[in-house]
Order: sequence, then structure tokens, then C-alpha cells
Amino acid sequence: MEFGLHEMLPIYSGGLGVLAGDHMKQASDLGLSMVGMGLMYAEGFFSQRITEDGWQEAVNNPLNFDTCQ
Repeated sequence: MEFGLHEMLPIYSGGLGVLAGDHMKQASDLGLSMVGMGLMYAEGFFSQRITEDGWQEAVNNPLNFDTCQ
């Protein structure tokens, strides 16, 4: 799922996700019927860093759906 809905739910990675969230919010504000469909990955997104010896390393950021309100 790539919708920038709220900062407490980090399920988007960039501008297109924020744009998709803006479209959903605007449709809601106008009272329009709209459905957004996406995939929800329980593992969430990952952060990348470069190790001291130059290798890329991915750090998983699992989502905790119990704390998202």
C-alpha cells in the first residue's frame, strides 16, 4: 500500500504516496465515493545504510498495527 495517510502509519516511501493520500483526503472532504486499493506489507519498509566497508545494509522496520490509531 502506498498511501501517505498519516505519519503514524509509515506505509509510503515518497512523493507519489503522499499524492495518493492527498487524493483520498480531497475525495473525502468533497463527500465523493472513492476506493483506494493497495497491498499492506506487515514487514513495512526498510531503511538503507552504508556500512564502514562500503556495503549496503537494509534494516527492516516492521509495522505494529496495534499502535496505529
